[in-house]
Amino acid sequence: TSKVSAIVMLADTVEAASHTLKNITPAALEKLVHKLAMAKLERGQLDNSNLTLTELAVIESSFVTTLTGFYHNRIEYPEEERR
Repeated sequence: TSKVSAIVMLADTVEAASHTLKNITPAALEKLVHKLAMAKLERGQLDNSNLTLTELAVIESSFVTTLTGFYHNRIEYPEEERR
């Protein structure tokens, strides 16, 4: 019933669903996050949270940025020669 609880609910949903993606790209994450947020909105699960659509867009963007950082490929550095 609060904005914080709505954000936590969305974060939990998005994080769990992101593990199902085969090809994790920023575009795929953006599509997934938006789809899940709109599904919660359409089902009325955000009705009592008082989140505005503008706030929801900011939350979606933040989730995508966070997940993109989490899933990005790390480069491998060559090992230094041991002396």
